Amino acid sequence: ADRAFIRRRVRWTPELRACLVAAFQLLVEHKFPNQSRIAGYVVLAGDGSKLQLARTCSNESRYSPNTRGKKGKKRRKADRAGRRPQSKTARAQQAKDKKSDSPQMALTLLYHIALRLPWDWRLGPSNVSEREHLRTMIPYLPTDALVVNDCGFVGYDFWSELLASGRQFVIRVGGNVRLLKKLGVVRESNGTIYLWPDRASKRGQPPLVLRLVEVHDGRQSWHLVTSVRDERRLSDRQVAEIYCFRWRIELFFRHFKQTFGRGKLRSHKAEHADCEAEWSLLGLWTMLLHTQIQHK
Repeated sequence: ADRAFIRRRVRWTPELRACLVAAFQLLVEHKFPNQSRIAGYVVLAGDGSKLQLARTCSNESRYSPNTRGKKGKKRRKADRAGRRPQSKTARAQQAKDKKSDSPQMALTLLYHIALRLPWDWRLGPSNVSEREHLRTMIPYLPTDALVVNDCGFVGYDFWSELLASGRQFVIRVGGNVRLLKKLGVVRESNGTIYLWPDRASKRGQPPLVLRLVEVHDGRQSWHLVTSVRDERRLSDRQVAEIYCFRWRIELFFRHFKQTFGRGKLRSHKAEHADCEAEWSLLGLWTMLLHTQIQHK
């Protein structure tokens, strides 16, 4: 009976998951029509995390990263020789290397900042691109969504796809992004910048017209790029506040892993690990949503 139930759970989880996610999203819109928006947008933070898995053949074949290069060869040689590092730093590095070789599941999550609830997610191998995961969720975003991301979610193609869908974004940028000024493509105002990499220019693609907001926290400055160019629609202060709220997704990851006990999944088969992760997220979402409705 248990095996039959597990087989049916594996078979029906994708369909049930899609139905429940859609139902929960509609419930959020119905129960919290005003509280669910900040500055008129449904603000969704995007980020990724890793879930530890049991070291089994099934999990390793699907989720373990391939160890390549000289570093991997040296590590395997040291393991075969059975040498134990003597220094504390060397032992810590060895433990870190061992952990990185263990099977891990990548979780890329969209998190509703205003209500502190999950919104959507994708699961995959540990070496999957979080940005590509997020791109698959773009068609399912609310029409008035504003996506908030950190430095790992940059790129001309990704931003273009977001804008083409009608959604907006606030993303932190660093030295890995080359921004241009004074191209004269549009009527420019204070903060107008462009993203136009050489590859896009050679392909005849237009530059992305954006707005740069610099924020100081007393110790350092951040550079935030937003697609909302009208300051009357979204002021610099609101941009900074929205990005600060992004850290709530980190609290959700900690809650999911530590309080909810899903830092390491227990399933020994890869398909069962998928189900365990999906239903754990759905279960936690159910409890959080129920709490929000009760305290409304």
